[in-house]
Amino acid sequence: MAYSQFGDIVIFDTTYKANRFGFPFAPFVGVNHHMQSILFGCALIADEKEESFLWVFQTWLKCMLGKYPKTIVADQDLAMGKAIANVFPNSSHRLCSWHIGRNSMKYLADLKSKDGFMREYNNWLHHSESIEAFENRWGEIKATYNIDERHWLSKMYNIRNKWVSLYWQDIFTAGMTTTQRSESINSFFDGFVNAQSALDEFFVQYDKALLARRNAEENEDFKTLNSVPNYHTSHPIERHAGEVYTRVVLNIFQVELRESDSMLAERV
Repeated sequence: MAYSQFGDIVIFDTTYKANRFGFPFAPFVGVNHHMQSILFGCALIADEKEESFLWVFQTWLKCMLGKYPKTIVADQDLAMGKAIANVFPNSSHRLCSWHIGRNSMKYLADLKSKDGFMREYNNWLHHSESIEAFENRWGEIKATYNIDERHWLSKMYNIRNKWVSLYWQDIFTAGMTTTQRSESINSFFDGFVNAQSALDEFFVQYDKALLARRNAEENEDFKTLNSVPNYHTSHPIERHAGEVYTRVVLNIFQVELRESDSMLAERV
């Protein structure tokens, strides 16, 4: 049921170790109408080879009655990427920006020491206002810091449509552009399982964790259905939002509504 309602975008992550055997715990994670992480399924896998990912994805897709996610976010793993392309050919595959950010600290070591590079890099990556500006700025950075085609950053630029948010503007992501959503699921399970858990204990604790997650969602449902929204303006659009949004989403909307007061509209 949850996947049929909230399965437009799915995060798949294998970085979590939840048992003493070291098998990666690989959750399929989404987000619900309360902006809570929800689990669409998971696997314990013995290795991270392409054939293992193929089996996991095919089995999961069968359990989801063949409904493909519109977008799947995963880390930059070659075997995983091939399996995703094979099993989800019509889904948009995006790379986890959190993992890329972590890798950049390693692969940009030669450039970080150069005066002004990190400032220009961050402005380029986070403050380019259009695809054209992003691509023009790249040419300037590449020339200024003598970045050749073999460099990690050049290779990442060549697949920029998979991880730069400017290229995602027509894709619904529900705010899940990194595996931080998956990591929040992992931290939730941390209260129930850990790297020392035996497999039989893991399954018992897993069920308890799912029950706690469902209870948290039901609590938010109760708040939305049985409380009166706090309105900050007399604008009818805010009243309408209070009628159709959950309390958490309404709060997000209200922040954006207040911020819009300081913006100017220009006819183009």
